[in-house]
Amino acid sequence: MTTTSAQIPVRALAFLAAASFASAASLRACDPILPEIASAFSTTPGDAARVITYFGAAYALAQFAHGFIGDRFGHLRTVAFATAFSAVTSLVCAASTSLDMLAAARIGVGLTAAAIIPLSMAWLGEVVPYEKRQTVLARYLSGQISGLVLGQVFAGVIAEHFGWRFVFVVLAALFLAAGVALMIEVRRNPDPVKRAEGSASAMARLLAMLHRPRVAIILAAAFLEGVFFFGAYTFVGSFLWARFGLGFDLVGLIVAGFGVGGLIYSASAARLLRHLGQSGLVAWGGLLMAVSFVIITISVAPLMAVPATILAGFSYYMLHNTLQTAATQMAPEARGLAVATFASCLFLGQAAGVAVAAPIFDNTGGAPLFLSAGVLLFVLGLVLRTLITRRS
Repeated sequence: MTTTSAQIPVRALAFLAAASFASAASLRACDPILPEIASAFSTTPGDAARVITYFGAAYALAQFAHGFIGDRFGHLRTVAFATAFSAVTSLVCAASTSLDMLAAARIGVGLTAAAIIPLSMAWLGEVVPYEKRQTVLARYLSGQISGLVLGQVFAGVIAEHFGWRFVFVVLAALFLAAGVALMIEVRRNPDPVKRAEGSASAMARLLAMLHRPRVAIILAAAFLEGVFFFGAYTFVGSFLWARFGLGFDLVGLIVAGFGVGGLIYSASAARLLRHLGQSGLVAWGGLLMAVSFVIITISVAPLMAVPATILAGFSYYMLHNTLQTAATQMAPEARGLAVATFASCLFLGQAAGVAVAAPIFDNTGGAPLFLSAGVLLFVLGLVLRTLITRRS
């Protein structure tokens, strides 16, 4: 039975979506509560942002190892164990007694959670034909995006009423539930993915893959996407908190508009793809991301930022989902490694973007940061549109 003709196990998909929900919630949970973490350890939001930077760097660098492991031992099995271990590392975050300890614990979460989303995507790449993959991936994204939405909302609400430590306790519970379910699923239905050769052969495939011009373009675009967008969007919550004096629960609700926009994109992805094509999706995505950052910058009331954050999520996934789909097909002979490398470049970009943006935000505020990011994202969308058009 070939992977492309096999029936997709609905139960396994549900458990993968749950694990991705927990991973996405953990990924962005610190954004709306940066001011509280900073206050708890008597520092600035820019300094406290290292809990995001370190997480992103660990998440990115671990992708290579998880790509090798997933191709060797099976994508579902690797995701199951990584999800369970993420529960342990999240509990260490909750018990942290200093900012340095919290940052180190977030590195641990990044290392363990890194396998979940890219290897889930790689598994989908094995079982879904390419012509249907962008729509299926968009639907799968609904679990991940829901984690972004509710993760940011719950992080703000929980931090406001129970303290920031309890945020990580809740994340640990989510990881544990999804990890146990996946382990049971793997025992019932062994991972059908063909086992890859040893690490030396995998490394050879990685080097061969990196020499392909199309692969280099996709990976570079993923890195820049992470730098430009998340370097700026990470500080939207801190910007709104400082400008309007909002509580962390309201900050969490507003910045979670990003996820709402992503869900809207997920529901409309098939129709948008038919009308705009991949080149139109990346061009409009870049333009609308720029518009969203302009609106956030000039907001004179908190409610004005709500449609802007929704637009930011909608437009981000117009561009990102197109790159994701290309990543699942750029090296079919080592799909887990290819998607993991793509994710690695994205999260290295996020870590680099936050590291660069933190001193800018502390010293000049949000306006220069957001406007610069908008211009760069607009240019990125235009460049990718040109490249996709030429390839077609």
